[in-house]
Amino acid sequence: MNLPASVFAGAVALQLVSYFLSIHDVTYLRGDAVAKQVGFLWAPNWTFLFIVFLPLFLALVVDLVTSWKGVYRAKLLGGIGEDARPSGWLPRVESSSYAYWAVLLICVGFAGVVQWISVRLLPLLNGGGTYAADWGSQIVGDPGQVGATQLIAFTAAAYLYMCLCFYLLVSGLILLCSLIDDFIVVRAIVAARQGAGWTQEVDAAVSVIMKGVVRCTIAGLLVAICMKLQSLYIVNSAPNILAWLILDAGSLLGQSEVTVAWDDASTPTDYTSLLVVILVSTVYLYGTVRIGARTRSGPPLKRATAFIAFLLVVYFSMGVFDGFSILLGIALLVSVYGLFDPHLDLRRHERHGGGYVL
Repeated sequence: MNLPASVFAGAVALQLVSYFLSIHDVTYLRGDAVAKQVGFLWAPNWTFLFIVFLPLFLALVVDLVTSWKGVYRAKLLGGIGEDARPSGWLPRVESSSYAYWAVLLICVGFAGVVQWISVRLLPLLNGGGTYAADWGSQIVGDPGQVGATQLIAFTAAAYLYMCLCFYLLVSGLILLCSLIDDFIVVRAIVAARQGAGWTQEVDAAVSVIMKGVVRCTIAGLLVAICMKLQSLYIVNSAPNILAWLILDAGSLLGQSEVTVAWDDASTPTDYTSLLVVILVSTVYLYGTVRIGARTRSGPPLKRATAFIAFLLVVYFSMGVFDGFSILLGIALLVSVYGLFDPHLDLRRHERHGGGYVL
């Protein structure tokens, strides 16, 4: 729990510093006379994302990797001689070192430094800019607000923390791919040595790995949803994000005929969230095709795949039509259940004859 706890502690530290700098709760008057809330604590991509969903994702990845290399890998290779065993777990992880370094350079160099300079530093120094106003841009120069130097230092620290956290996110996805590859190799050796190739240990390992991959996918998609939710909020005319979601739900239920207006300002977070969706979905598809689709016995993935597809529909429908917030609420409720039962099956599976039956 050291890694997710560190991410959580860093997020809490940012919340406290934003409070001391008085940017936790900030409103500014738009051109249409709407007083819009853009405080740091009102931004889900800086609160829920780093306090809840990203630590949850990292904890799930760590738990799955620990279970595989410490328990199930050892069980599967227990009856295999040393001469027939594959290389260890660490050499497989180290074989992807180039990918880890490439991700680190991209996250720190582009998502961190370049994005901070273009989105935060230059607008704060020169004023204006084409990006939507939020806690780190619009308040400089307003009476009683934090000075430019303090805000520049805070945004630099926040973006450094952010880029390192997203390095951990992508690294976790790479680690999941390494785990899937390692299992495929180990399963092939077990099949060659034991003939039938499908033992109770293999079935148990398949179940644990795919449950972990489903959980990680759910948490990763919730990270992307938080990012897109904030990117959409800062370019509409709603006074705060809660009022926007309530107004959106009311429009579908017939309780409100008022709609929000949308600006043309740029939102880089929207593209970043799409990248997260693509990466997370690719890893889930990779695991499903290589492990789940080839499993003759083991927990079904149809319900989990259908729900992940539903999460993708929710993500892409955000801001597209009125009433998407109702779908978002349903997705959050089912996501909580899915973290406890990744196969989303209300009927428990019972082991019978080496397989899983209802």
